[in-house]
Amino acid sequence: MERKDYYEPLQLIKFDKISDDIIHMGRSLMIRICANLAKTINNNRVYFYKEFEYQIGNYKKVSIKRGFDYYISIEELVKPKDRDKVFIRIGPSEYYGFMDLIQEAMKWFTSSKYSKLFAKKGGELVFTGSTPSKTLTGLPMNLSLTLSPCIVDTGKEFKPAVQITVDNNIDDLIDFYMSVDSLFGVYGALVNYNM
Repeated sequence: MERKDYYEPLQLIKFDKISDDIIHMGRSLMIRICANLAKTINNNRVYFYKEFEYQIGNYKKVSIKRGFDYYISIEELVKPKDRDKVFIRIGPSEYYGFMDLIQEAMKWFTSSKYSKLFAKKGGELVFTGSTPSKTLTGLPMNLSLTLSPCIVDTGKEFKPAVQITVDNNIDDLIDFYMSVDSLFGVYGALVNYNM
C-alpha cells in the first residue's frame, strides 16, 4: 500500500514572531532583530497580515495589508537560577540613543582624548585615573544600560574590555563583559541596519 502524506501549506497568517540572531554582545548576551506579527486584543490573537478580495468592474483583485512591530533586543542566552533573564527592547525611538552609546564607548579605545586611559604598571594593565561611562536611560520596563571601560583577566593576560551594566531599578545591578573587538563588531553589525 502506497503511503501519501498531505500537509497543510504554511501561511504567513500563522506566523507570530520573526527573530534573527545578529551578533553576540560578549559571551552571555545576544543581539536580535525581532518583528512581532500579531498581538492579543480582547483575548483574541490578531495577525498583522490580511488579504482582501474585491471586484472592480470585470476584474477580481486582491489587496494584502501587512504590519509588524519591530525592534532590536539584547537577550541573555541562558536563564540564571536566581533571577529572570535579561531582556532589553530597543525600538525605533531608542535605536539612535543605543548607537550613540556604542559610538561613545568605541572612543575609549580610539580617541586621543582617552589615549592615557590605560597604562602598564609592573607588567600589568591598570587605569591611570577615573574611568568614563555612558548610560542609556528611558528603555522599556524602566531599564537603563551603562557601558564603561574595564580590565579583564583572560587567564593569560589582562586586557581592556567593556563592562555592560543593566539596571532595572528593582534588583541589584547585573554586569556583563565584552571584548573591545566585540564592541566594534556590534557597531559594524548595526550601523547599516535600517529600523
